[in-house]
Amino acid sequence: MNISILPDAELRIMQTIWEGETPISTVELQKKLEEERPWNLSALQTQLGRLVKKGFLQTELEGRSRCYSPLISEQEYLQQDSRHYLKKWKGGSITDFVATLYDGKTIGKKDLEELQLLIERINKD
Repeated sequence: MNISILPDAELRIMQTIWEGETPISTVELQKKLEEERPWNLSALQTQLGRLVKKGFLQTELEGRSRCYSPLISEQEYLQQDSRHYLKKWKGGSITDFVATLYDGKTIGKKDLEELQLLIERINKD
């Protein structure tokens, strides 16, 4: 499956939807998003329309409210985004990517030990 990589504003909307109960109305979503920063209702509706067209959300009318539910899980998106990012920056080499993170002090020895445990667990399966 090929999922579009989302711009920051659309990703923030999706993260808010993934975190909560669905379906969620536009007004409820705006209230949740405004806990971080103000959101213009018209701009939010435009972003939601784009997410529907991209296949991330489905929408339906419930009374007078338009409500949204995700069609793509957070896990599916994260997997696709990670593959895209890795290919973009390190040509697909996870080893080079981890080395870059380690050299830049983004991750440390404890992180590498946790990765080693993950590798061992995967190899046992």
